[in-house]
Amino acid sequence: MPLKHANVGNGTSPSPAGLIACYGGDGNANDVVGGHNASVTGTVSYTAGVFGQAFSIGAVDADIVAPASPSWDLSAGDGISLAAWFQPNGNAWGGVPGSGPIAEFEQGSQIWVHSQVDNPLTGFFADFAIDSNFVNWRIAQKSGFVVQGAWNHGVATYSKTSGVIRLYVNGALINTTTVGSFSPSSGARPFHIGARVPSSFSPPAKYTFNGLIDEVQIYNRELTQADVTQMFTATGTMCVPPATQFKVTQQPSTSGESGVPLAVQPVVQLLDASGNVVSNGSAAVTASLTASSTGTLSGTTTVNAVNGIATFTDLTINGGGFNQLQFTVGALPNTGSGTTATVTTQVVRKLGIVTQPVGATSGSPFATQPVIELQDAAGLHMNGTNPVSVTLSTGPGVLGGGATTINAVNGTASFSNLAIVGAGTTTLAFSSPGLAGVTSASVITTALGGSALAVVPPNGAGGGPLQAESGVPFATQPVVNVVDALGGVVFGATNAVTATLTTPGGTLVGTKTVNAANGVATFTNLQIDAPAGNYVLTFSTPGFPSVTSTVAVHQVTRSFVLLVDGSDVYSGAAIAPAPAVELRDAAGLKNATATDSVTVSGYLAAVQPFGGTTTVAAVAGVATFPNIVVTGRPGYGQPVYALIFSAPGATTLNVNVIHNVWLPGTHPTNIVVARAPSGAESGVPFTTQPIVNVVDARGVIVASANNVITASVTGGTGQLVGTVAATAASGVASFTNLQLNGVAGGNTLTFSTPNLPSVTVPVALTQTVRQLVITTQPSATATSGVPFTPQPVLELRDAAGLRVATATDAVTASVASGTTTLGGVATVNAVAGVATFSGLTLTGSGATTLAFADGALRATSNAIAVTQPTVVTTAALVRGDLSINGTLDGSLQLLSGEDVTLNGGAKVTGSLLVPGTPRVRLNGHPTLGATIDGTGSMSPSDYEVTLNGNASLGTLVRRVDPQALPVVAAPAAPTGTRDVTLNKAGDVVGDWSTVRDLKVNGNVGTVTLPAGRYGEITVNAGNTIVLGSAGATTPSRYDLRHLTLNGKAVLKVVGPVVVTVAEDLSVDGSAGSPANPAWLTLRVAQGDFTVNGNASVAAVVLAPKGKVTVNGGSTFIGGLAADELTVNGNALVKITAAVPVP
Repeated sequence: MPLKHANVGNGTSPSPAGLIACYGGDGNANDVVGGHNASVTGTVSYTAGVFGQAFSIGAVDADIVAPASPSWDLSAGDGISLAAWFQPNGNAWGGVPGSGPIAEFEQGSQIWVHSQVDNPLTGFFADFAIDSNFVNWRIAQKSGFVVQGAWNHGVATYSKTSGVIRLYVNGALINTTTVGSFSPSSGARPFHIGARVPSSFSPPAKYTFNGLIDEVQIYNRELTQADVTQMFTATGTMCVPPATQFKVTQQPSTSGESGVPLAVQPVVQLLDASGNVVSNGSAAVTASLTASSTGTLSGTTTVNAVNGIATFTDLTINGGGFNQLQFTVGALPNTGSGTTATVTTQVVRKLGIVTQPVGATSGSPFATQPVIELQDAAGLHMNGTNPVSVTLSTGPGVLGGGATTINAVNGTASFSNLAIVGAGTTTLAFSSPGLAGVTSASVITTALGGSALAVVPPNGAGGGPLQAESGVPFATQPVVNVVDALGGVVFGATNAVTATLTTPGGTLVGTKTVNAANGVATFTNLQIDAPAGNYVLTFSTPGFPSVTSTVAVHQVTRSFVLLVDGSDVYSGAAIAPAPAVELRDAAGLKNATATDSVTVSGYLAAVQPFGGTTTVAAVAGVATFPNIVVTGRPGYGQPVYALIFSAPGATTLNVNVIHNVWLPGTHPTNIVVARAPSGAESGVPFTTQPIVNVVDARGVIVASANNVITASVTGGTGQLVGTVAATAASGVASFTNLQLNGVAGGNTLTFSTPNLPSVTVPVALTQTVRQLVITTQPSATATSGVPFTPQPVLELRDAAGLRVATATDAVTASVASGTTTLGGVATVNAVAGVATFSGLTLTGSGATTLAFADGALRATSNAIAVTQPTVVTTAALVRGDLSINGTLDGSLQLLSGEDVTLNGGAKVTGSLLVPGTPRVRLNGHPTLGATIDGTGSMSPSDYEVTLNGNASLGTLVRRVDPQALPVVAAPAAPTGTRDVTLNKAGDVVGDWSTVRDLKVNGNVGTVTLPAGRYGEITVNAGNTIVLGSAGATTPSRYDLRHLTLNGKAVLKVVGPVVVTVAEDLSVDGSAGSPANPAWLTLRVAQGDFTVNGNASVAAVVLAPKGKVTVNGGSTFIGGLAADELTVNGNALVKITAAVPVP
């Protein structure tokens, strides 16, 4: 705070509470507050002070002292404060450092300009001594705050409760020191201003303040910071005599209205003993009515005096009759006369509530109906018949039920049947013409239960849809109420209400789900980003029907987007492509219906003139400027010429549309094909070589250009060959030897150079057969008369060595060298440029080469070694009726000239030997390795060998004369007479020589059958019968009438065995030894031999009068001779042994 100077003011200011002494120095040393007047000795004079005059201390002999007095002994209280204004002018009189004592109780509580530790001339020092001998000190001090030669305000405070001394200088707290709790020394000793008298303190001396002192104050409590601020900022002296009496200087009105403030309010003055107004008096003055008064007093009945005057403002007498005011100011006497009487009357002025309404459920009458009375201004009951009306003041719902306007009876209006439709907290307003109304306490109406949502308002102005701008939050945000069955708002509802856009084509933006508060869901920032049109907002909450509101969205142009990329332009020519901008709304969507006028201007128009139609109307949301012209000057190529697009209400678009402004023929921007290539045959240079020019944007050749132009294939499969880069001379690049290698078809050549757009040209590539190349050589070996494998394959190729896929030329094979004869189809037409031969044979022997020709084109094969065929010796013998649908691994001889058919899935890996010369027929895609003729008879020739589907035959050997099948005689009769059945392991057969029939059942296991003649031998599933002798070199012989192997029964041989069966024989399990199929010879005198599914047989089977059948999934290994043979399904017959023939 700023320092004060002399004569701040001559008025008065109120002091903080607790002031018990105040020395103003106004020409005397009197204490105008507490009467502790001081005497003056030595060099003391009076001069201008902070307020009025001040003490001027001129020499060491000066002293201002008030005698000791018990009335200001503060040792028993909680606190003490000393305060003064002082102006120090150097070291104290008497030589002590600092300006010396300001005020002190002799050898007791004191304040000085001093410091024991720092600069004493700027220090403020306080001590509240505990005894008279200065033995115990309670000191606080702080330097650096007192200003020499200027007025300073200092305050020292102490509180026993806190035990803290606080120092304030010029309104600011500068030091806080904790000294503990003690009783400060005060009024039991004389009080000195500006001096300390000699005492027992060593060294004994008198110290006198050097300077001016004003407004020395003693308080009986610890002052606060607020008190100190009040003192420092005061504009007048606080040394004012206290009030000793008061009087009423303005009488109240003699008449008035009950409850209305008196028209003339009373005024009371505080007076000192001389009858003068106490200018800083602030005592509390209280007004009341005398006991004989008939009314009551209200208003502010106690006011604090301001500058000694207490002015009342709103005293009101309530009730009619005779009334009289009286006043008290503590114990001060009233020296004036009493107050005049006031007569009051009552007038109806307002309504009052006698009975507050109590709510009920929505739509039901209040549980307690309101009762209203007529009142005067004081709120006292008045009789009358005034009409009283009730309305809904605050809160939700609709007021109804009973009558809402009724007449008072004897001043009381009692309502009935009032009800509110709606739920929540409301208040009711009661009114009557000319009277002040009244509002009820809160009325709580409970909900019937929420059942629906309602949009408020559901529509816009005039009942139409709400209006909204795309991309901008709605000006009117939706409010959705949760309502009950009566339409009342359910004010306890907190449902989460969600808004969705149920019309396609737009996007709803903002906080789409809000929780209802007191039944009302208020949305705050919803907006729709969409093209113009009507959109339906749907509001929903779980368990309630949804509600809708229609929003009419319109679009306003708010921004632009450039639709064309920047380009270079030429002086005087229109910008191409023409600049165009799309008009967009606040959501960034195209404003497709916009017809705004858009203006374009040039950023560099000052240095390059700008012209054309600069303002156009948008069409369907796009503004196009077709004839904007920029005029340049020679040598000017300043890059980046910005265009500025603007329209009312839209953000201006400043965009670089023009890169450079050029003069014609000075700046290359493109390359163009001046002469396109033609005559493109694969592997041959173009008959017409391309020429490419370097031009500017207007197509003028740039004569200074020397760009390197590179050609490449960017479309098609061709390979570009030749010098693919040419350097422009005077802006022209000429190619000389380019060619394409590839298949016939469309190709795209691209010509490019750095920093300029590339250019393309289509090239139709053709292929011409220029080469005949053998891609698959014929087999290096061949059997005379048998098609060799592989057969030759040749490709027809163009000059680049590529196959001509469209070629269908005829290619002819012939013998180029050697003595053999070429057989088969010697001329084939190429398919997709490939000539594939099949069925070619060479008859004869010796080395042979083949020659191939396509017109003038020739190719010669590698050498082929031709040899004679090998004669087959091991084969199955079948008289006739042959059916093979599985696999026969080996060779087979057919003895009769009957038709033979191998169907799809049939496979014979070796040779099929047949008599005579049958015709051969191949249907579908069968495989026949070769057809060889032997040396036998040419007859018969009237039958066919047919291969169907994917049947396969290694070699067909014709002209093999038939031989006789082996003969099997019937077996001899059995010698035994006993039938034996074995049912379990351990059962005994007995004498084998007496056994005729044997049956092996159950789980007997393995039974070894000795050689001999038997009747019927039956072996059932799970058992094994063993034949033969291990190590024997001659076969063991068995003659049987029948042999039956059921289920998975096993016939095992351990040496050579010959089994002769009178009639049919079938195998379900396994028979023989796969390692030695010839050990087992099965002879069937009459009937068939059958190998059933998944069975396996390793044997030589002789069935000259029956059929041998091998069924699907089964395996037969060995040799066979039969009248007929059938191989079914996935059966396998592997011929590894020859059969004995007669």
